[in-house]
Amino acid sequence: MHALINLLENAETLNDINAMQIYNLHHLLGKRKGEYALDLGRRLGYRLIITPLDDNGNKWKEKDINVMYKSTKIVLILEVSNHYE
Repeated sequence: MHALINLLENAETLNDINAMQIYNLHHLLGKRKGEYALDLGRRLGYRLIITPLDDNGNKWKEKDINVMYKSTKIVLILEVSNHYE
């Protein structure tokens, strides 16, 4: 988890994180729509839940995920959760 947080702090944009396939950046659905998860170990089931923010600190309204990934410089870390609990 510490390595991922360091990576988030040092990444230029969220697109840099997306390029690291080991973390499997993916959007969430349902009540977590607008939030994204990064795997902390697929076998363990833990994930870091984040919300990408625009330059003004607001949730993105952009629908094109590629534009959002290339433009996101700020993320809000919400929690670490176990996907299977």
